[in-house]
Amino acid sequence: MGRVEGKVVLVTGVARGRGRAHALRFAEEGADIVGVDAALPFLVDGGSIVATGSVARLLPGTQSAF
Repeated sequence: MGRVEGKVVLVTGVARGRGRAHALRFAEEGADIVGVDAALPFLVDGGSIVATGSVARLLPGTQSAF
């Protein structure tokens, strides 16, 4: 049982670097992920989050949209 199991986590910058690492870690801990990034290619690679058993909703955009 993960620390964030059953929670929904919003992660910006999920396409690469720290944002991607955080999204994967939260997913491994049981959270469902809402990921936002201006880099559209990540939207094709969301399978790495889904492979952890988490639900992933990946959206194109920037943090300023929120």
